Amino acid sequence: MIELNNDELGILEQLSKTGAATVTDLAVRLRDLPEEIEPTLKQFQAKGLVEVTTIGDKYDHEVYRVSDRGRRVMQFLQTL
Repeated sequence: MIELNNDELGILEQLSKTGAATVTDLAVRLRDLPEEIEPTLKQFQAKGLVEVTTIGDKYDHEVYRVSDRGRRVMQFLQTL
């Protein structure tokens, strides 16, 4: 079972609303620093909650989106 705290769930929910975003895009929407969000996104990637696509941007070189597993986890947590 995957456990998420409120901050982590907030990041995943915002990413779900956005559809796909770079770390900077997501940080702006969450009013947080990219350095604070990126480690959580990497943990989500390792757990299979997000998918990552590499792009050629010189600053933000990865686009994140919620995976099918991430959507199922969010649905489960929201029903509790």
